[in-house]
Amino acid sequence: MADPQILLDAGASGWDQELIIEPAGLGFFALFNPVYVEWIEVTSRGAGDWRMRLTPDDIRRAVQDEDAWIPVEPISETNDAHGLLIHLCVTERERRRVNRDLLVEARAQYPYAVQYTEDGKMMELTPRTFGSDVNVVETSVGRIEWEIPYGTGYHRRRACWEYVPFISNHLTAALNDAAQNHALTALAEIAANSLAIWHINPA
Repeated sequence: MADPQILLDAGASGWDQELIIEPAGLGFFALFNPVYVEWIEVTSRGAGDWRMRLTPDDIRRAVQDEDAWIPVEPISETNDAHGLLIHLCVTERERRRVNRDLLVEARAQYPYAVQYTEDGKMMELTPRTFGSDVNVVETSVGRIEWEIPYGTGYHRRRACWEYVPFISNHLTAALNDAAQNHALTALAEIAANSLAIWHINPA
């Protein structure tokens, strides 16, 4: 990312600047709720070589005062690295509540690397898998993963929209209708019940 201002611009809304007192919820600003976050450090290498460290107070001050600049530090040593790195430090209260499972759920299927540090130990948080023995079918409406059924109880029918998986009642109903209307109903029901996840193509 060449220009850090991209992260700090809430958009040209035409609103009265004096009335904008809580930027949380607008894009990148949504991260700066002081209840949850102590500070965020953003490092960009490649298109732009810079680093900036921000707190919720920094954001509030900059929104209320156009002359309150947020310092950006240029990086001279790039080590041939490319990309955007974001360090997020949560508050002490949140550190007592956050655990690995919650973070894995939150990182969903997004195509970036996520690392979690606890008690000085760093671990990679990979996307959750939805089947141990998965068959992949690429279709015009997205990638579909089917798990070989071992008995019953597979009624999971997860859809994944924009990298976020969720249980879809609409998908469940559509699969049931399709199975009932198929010439080989019993076989179609097995296939419908063995669906692990459908990665929907938003296009």
